[in-house]
Amino acid sequence: MGIERSLQQPTSTVSTPADPPVGGFVVTPHDTNQLNNGTVNVVARALTVGVVGTLKVTFKDGTIATLPAVNMIAGVQMSMQVTHVWQTGTTATDIFAWY
Repeated sequence: MGIERSLQQPTSTVSTPADPPVGGFVVTPHDTNQLNNGTVNVVARALTVGVVGTLKVTFKDGTIATLPAVNMIAGVQMSMQVTHVWQTGTTATDIFAWY
């Protein structure tokens, strides 16, 4: 088996929430559109904000919440599974989604 075998990439393409993100994109908050990487709707694994402010999101389970600015640090990934970043209720800017 040796080291060569241990360095090979896994053959499975199934990804779990515990896996690191496989891509990302700049988010334009919108009141009706779900997060979309330019091809398909995605569930983000984490969000990053460049400028701290409130962040209204829809979580994967459908719960809608407005996260206060005090819970954020600019440039730091916030682990959460979200499908939507709302324009109304969001004052944070330079938002990036990791999926």
